[in-house]
Amino acid sequence: MIYQLILLTIIGLAAINLAANLRTIRIPHKHMPPLHGSPFVSILVPARNEEANIARCINTLRAQDYAHYEILVLDDESSDRTGEIVTAIATEDPRVRLLRGAPLREGWAGKPHACHQLSQSARGDYLLFTDADTAHAPHMLSTVLPLAQHSGASIVSGFPRQIVRTLREKAAIPIVYFLLISVLPLSLTRLGRSLPRSFMNGQFILFPRPEYDRIGGHESVKARILEDMFLGFEVRKRGGLQLTLNLSSVVCCRMYRDRSSLWEGFVKWGYSFSAVWPKATPVAGICLLVVFSSPFISLAMVAFLALEQGARLLLITLLQALIILSGRLACDRALREPAVSSLLTPIGIAFFLLAMLYGTVLRLTGQEVRWKQRRYGGHSAVR
Repeated sequence: MIYQLILLTIIGLAAINLAANLRTIRIPHKHMPPLHGSPFVSILVPARNEEANIARCINTLRAQDYAHYEILVLDDESSDRTGEIVTAIATEDPRVRLLRGAPLREGWAGKPHACHQLSQSARGDYLLFTDADTAHAPHMLSTVLPLAQHSGASIVSGFPRQIVRTLREKAAIPIVYFLLISVLPLSLTRLGRSLPRSFMNGQFILFPRPEYDRIGGHESVKARILEDMFLGFEVRKRGGLQLTLNLSSVVCCRMYRDRSSLWEGFVKWGYSFSAVWPKATPVAGICLLVVFSSPFISLAMVAFLALEQGARLLLITLLQALIILSGRLACDRALREPAVSSLLTPIGIAFFLLAMLYGTVLRLTGQEVRWKQRRYGGHSAVR
């Protein structure tokens, strides 16, 4: 019973942190303060085998109501029609340029390598790195830029809306945002404080050009599979400020369309975490299991088994589960995710932990992890 009360307290504190984060994370809107000047923005899109997404991404970027920008797309050795599609669009719009990616160099992960090449050709005062599977509202630039400029942030990222169509997507993908917003004290960034563990989302990362150069750009994270997170660490190490936004009204993304990419995407997170923090990863996994999964397990056991003190335990475990589900509903509503995802919380957490565990096993056994038709790990320096 004492254990259950302690767990209830921890869950309550996580819920308070989530509420504070949702309250303070800023949302871009059309009535932002005016910009100082008209900074030129380079929108940089790394693309590898993205023929299903690239046209939509570029066309939504072309439709921005902000005038001063360019769109650079790097075809990262695609084997499909990605380059052909971008070439056709570029003939219609001089703001769009296609770059042909160089072969992947030893010691580099694919995405940092592509982004590094894009940055070398960019002319902007600001560099916006965004994924090829994103789509953007027409007012994205005109609303995010004032927030970036007035905050003085060295790096801006946040939470785009995740488009989830299938049941497996609804169960697995939104759970990541919920766990992050429950655990990380993101509200402190509003007070100008840098976090020891930051959240950066590679689907959308905006840098003032001097800040990007100051941290060494993507070359400083060249061997990182989770390059977005480590860009945040590099900014923090150099005393820069981070701004985390609720981007769900201006950016959306459909990350994983099929079962294999969903599994590989989650496994690579587990692999990279365990490679970089081999001791902290199992501790984090156990904490997530205890705090966010065990209430549902305990509730089921108390409800279906005749246990001593059953009524009191049932009440406590029910309260734990309700707090978690209420927080999840609030998070999904704020980030424009479907409400049904909240009901799949136990399944989503189980999938997340299983993928993390499998990625850790791959790393411990010296095996490689697959992503975007490339293999990382093993004897390579990429983690």
